[in-house]
Amino acid sequence: NPERRGFGGGGGFGGGAAAAPTFVSVNGNLVGQINALENGDQAPTPAMQASFAAACTDLRAALAAWQTASSTGLAALNAVLAQNNRPAIAAPAGTVAAPVCGP
Repeated sequence: NPERRGFGGGGGFGGGAAAAPTFVSVNGNLVGQINALENGDQAPTPAMQASFAAACTDLRAALAAWQTASSTGLAALNAVLAQNNRPAIAAPAGTVAAPVCGP
């Protein structure tokens, strides 16, 4: 996943910290894996299984960031909005369960 390794966009030589996983980057990674599996006529290799495990871990991290942003971060944003006489943003309804990343 190039975005995760700090090579995605921005120019330079990739010397910065790795970007945090996002739902978009995880989706792209998983779609690529599905396409690779569909084109093969065999069971997933150990490398493919390791790639899936890494993507699953990235998905858990993106979900944790979303949950933080939609709770703590949203409360802080709404406080600033209230100070500026702007309407608050409603918290998302429901919860999303984190995937299990193992056998």
